[in-house]
Amino acid sequence: MSGSVLPYEEYTLPARLDALAADSVFHDLETYIHSGVNLHLKASEVTRLDTPAVQLLLAIAKTQKNLGVELVVEEPSTAMADTMGRLGLSQYLQEWKG
Repeated sequence: MSGSVLPYEEYTLPARLDALAADSVFHDLETYIHSGVNLHLKASEVTRLDTPAVQLLLAIAKTQKNLGVELVVEEPSTAMADTMGRLGLSQYLQEWKG
C-alpha cells in the first residue's frame, strides 16, 4: 500500500456485553456494518461477554469480511479473551486484534 489510511469507524463496546446489550450494540453498529468501512471496536472495558454477544461479533466479522473490509477489536479485555478461550474461539480474537 502507498501509506493511505482506509476510513474506519470506532465504537466502544459496553462493559457488560451480553444478550441484553447485543441488540443495542447491533443497532448502534448497523449503519457502519453495511457502509463498507473498517470497523474498530474498543474492547478494553468489557467485563462480561456471553454467547449471544460472541455470536453477534462473529456475524459482524463475517459481514465485514464479505464486504472486503476489516473488523478490528482493539485492546480486548481479559474477560473478553477468557470467554473467547472458553468457547474455543481464541483464534478469532487473534484475527481481530488491531
